[in-house]
Order: sequence, then C-alpha cells, then structure tokens
Amino acid sequence: MTMAKEQPAPKNWFSLFAWVVIVLLALSTVHNFIKGYRSGLETRQRQTVGYYQQQLISGINQMLERPENPIRKRIEDAHVTVTAKSAKVSACTVYTVDGSNYTGEHDSNISEIDLVITVIWDGWLQQKGYTEFEIVYDAQNKIVKETKYLRSSAKVNMETVNWFAVGYTIGEYIGEASL
Repeated sequence: MTMAKEQPAPKNWFSLFAWVVIVLLALSTVHNFIKGYRSGLETRQRQTVGYYQQQLISGINQMLERPENPIRKRIEDAHVTVTAKSAKVSACTVYTVDGSNYTGEHDSNISEIDLVITVIWDGWLQQKGYTEFEIVYDAQNKIVKETKYLRSSAKVNMETVNWFAVGYTIGEYIGEASL
C-alpha cells in the first residue's frame, strides 16, 4: 500500500494572505478617514454658541479698533467735545431658536444677538470717559431691532443722537459676517 505524500502548501497562500492583510489595512484607513471627515462635519454643524460668540466679538472688536470706524465718529458727534480712543464689545449674549447651545448649520439656529459696546474717549472737560450702548440684532430676519443708549460719564451730551444709526453699523457687520 502506498501512502500519498503530503504536498506542501502552494506558495500562493502566502501571497494571498499578504493581499488580504493589505486590503484590510486599506479599508481600515479609508474607514478612519471617512469617520474623521464626518466628525469634522458634525463639529462644524454643531458649533457651540460660546465659540460663535468668541468669533463674533473678535470680528466686531477688530472693526472697532480702526480709528476711522463710524461708531467712534458717531460717539464724537454725540458728545461734541470728545475724541474716541477705543471701543470694544463689553457684553454679548446669543440666543438660539431652540434654546440649545448649538448655532445650527450656517448659524440657522441663532435667533437674536444682544451686544453692549463701550467706547472710551478723552474730552476737553474730562479724560478717560466712556459711553455704552446696546444693540439687539434679529439674526433670523437679519435686522437691528433696537439700539439703546445705556450710560455715559460725559458732561456734555447731544440729545439729538440717532442711536439706531449707531447700532445699524454694527448690525450691518453682523449680517455680512460669515462666521
């Protein structure tokens, strides 16, 4: 009786195994890439209100830092004898449509933005004075709803200041900003 000799495993098994491992690694890499891309999309779509506020405040403050910005000019016109030295956002509240902490896709969940702007100035009668005003911006309709004069340390104020026009300049910036 003759016994059949065992044949050694063909050499293709090793190369087949190597190809399977390479394909699995490639699929794993592609899967991780897609997972990371989707995660990035979710992060952009689920931007927090806090992050949005930081970006908004930073953008408005950059605009206000420029000496030729119209807000400073309007404050100087309001107080007649002053020169605006600086201006900044001193308070910012962002409200969302659904009350969540997320801005939504393309900031569609933001309903209203409430800003307080503080302008620091020097005048003939007084140094290091300030004026504060509030702007309420309707983000859904992209309009300034209200601008209110809050307070000032000025000794000379013009009563005919169009505070809405002061706030309108900020409202235009918010409406045009793509944050």
